[in-house]
Amino acid sequence: MNYDHLRTFQAVATDSLKAVPFILREKGTRIRRDVEAWLGSMAEPCIPERFIELENVETAKRLVEEGYGITIVPRAAVQRELDSGQLKTVNLPNLDLSASYYLYYPKQRKFSRAAHTYLALFPQTVSLSHSANFDTVPI
Repeated sequence: MNYDHLRTFQAVATDSLKAVPFILREKGTRIRRDVEAWLGSMAEPCIPERFIELENVETAKRLVEEGYGITIVPRAAVQRELDSGQLKTVNLPNLDLSASYYLYYPKQRKFSRAAHTYLALFPQTVSLSHSANFDTVPI
């Protein structure tokens, strides 16, 4: 079955998702749990009629590119494909997959130049309790 009609959508009515094969992450992942909760929380729960369960995001992307269905993955995992036009995003109402991640480290450890460079990649950093670890290191 061809799902090219989805390429023209900016947003999708959730009831139209039932007939489209879903390519889901494996059970136990946060994104799988959040997507299943979102599908089940609707006024009329939307459980896909067919789905494929995968452990690998790269395989999920390839299946979507080949037209086997749709998937929900982190934007960072598909940014290259979005930039090249191979894949497209579609807005899904009331689906929030934002998450907070924390970096834990020994209290007395000073960060190396490499660690400072790595931390600079994050869009937002918040010093919680061990700000002394962030001695000024030239990068």
